[in-house]
Amino acid sequence: MNGFFLKNLPDRGCLEEMAERYPEMNPDAAEVYLHFLRLGADVGNRISDYLAGHKLSTGRMSVMMMLNSCPNESKTPGELAERCGVTAATISRLVDGLIKDGHVQRVPDPENRRVSPIRMTDAGRKHLEQLLPGYFKDVARMFGPLSANERNNFLKLLNKLQSNLNEESELS
Repeated sequence: MNGFFLKNLPDRGCLEEMAERYPEMNPDAAEVYLHFLRLGADVGNRISDYLAGHKLSTGRMSVMMMLNSCPNESKTPGELAERCGVTAATISRLVDGLIKDGHVQRVPDPENRRVSPIRMTDAGRKHLEQLLPGYFKDVARMFGPLSANERNNFLKLLNKLQSNLNEESELS
């Protein structure tokens, strides 16, 4: 199990009592926040469980999907770290594990020996081809209760929250 794991969220009365003690707290925002965290954790855990059945972590899957998006190109570890939003050390561990499993390989760069771009192997592509149909089916099933219009509105709201976070981090 990953991340947030609170299953019994505080009720509205509890949140309102806390807001009396902490005037900065907005009970509406806190309630949405807690539900959002729990949903994110539940979705993440579901995907992690699916990937674990295919001997992959979400981190390794991210690397493979980055490489799969441009199958005839190699990416440097630095490019992968940037695109996945992780540190160089994290990407190194993920790539080393994927190499050990035969899913990716280092490709020598004749122009720069200090850089070893990473490319997906045929075995890695085959592995993805086997797991992606079930992966995408599971994602569709999770969001199936929402209509196309609701999914569009949900996406707009998520983007609005992300923009707010980005603006606030630029100000600090």
